[in-house]
Amino acid sequence: MNAPYHTELPLIVTCSGQCENAKFANDLAKVMDIEGLAERTSVSQLSQAMKQATVGITDTPRVMAIDGCDLHCVKKALNLSQIAPTWHIILSDFTENSRKQSPFDYAHMANVLKTVQCLLTASN
Repeated sequence: MNAPYHTELPLIVTCSGQCENAKFANDLAKVMDIEGLAERTSVSQLSQAMKQATVGITDTPRVMAIDGCDLHCVKKALNLSQIAPTWHIILSDFTENSRKQSPFDYAHMANVLKTVQCLLTASN
């Protein structure tokens, strides 16, 4: 994580848990970072940086929260910090599985990636 955030790129904040959806959220953010579409961080990294006052999150114009499931840990953490995400992606919404907390179905990976890319590029 680069701190403070100094680019015009949107910031993607992902869950930092150990579930499959959290791992996928981190992988997705890495792809967006590598493609130069966003800067990435996790809730735990962001929380630590804010405690140390080393991050100017309020200067970041656009924030994408990527939650793995319906618990919405990322969005809740951002709200506690008085940050309203521009976009909120819930990975379990992309699954056809009725058990929303089951591992993410990687067959839907291309669909999620396309959705995130479209959101990020449409706002540039």
